[in-house]
Amino acid sequence: MPFTDHRVAKALEIFINRNAQLQRELASLSRHPGGLFVEERRVQHAQSAYLRAVDEQGTNPYDFALRFLAKTPKELEAMRQERRQELHALQATAS
Repeated sequence: MPFTDHRVAKALEIFINRNAQLQRELASLSRHPGGLFVEERRVQHAQSAYLRAVDEQGTNPYDFALRFLAKTPKELEAMRQERRQELHALQATAS
């Protein structure tokens, strides 16, 4: 699940803060008849909205997160390079 990555979790916060419609939707959620608590529903709803936006952009949750976190195009590219190196390291340890 991408939301366990600290960058994606932070980007989700920013995504919510920049999306007035999503904020209204989250505010209107109430207790689910199936027993889910309000906060769990809010988290699920926000994560689903984030993933829909990812799909609409034709990207992945990690790169979408970096776009929210980077302050400049140069910083974005540096963050992407760091992510590629992390993935390389994970693949090397998995083999």
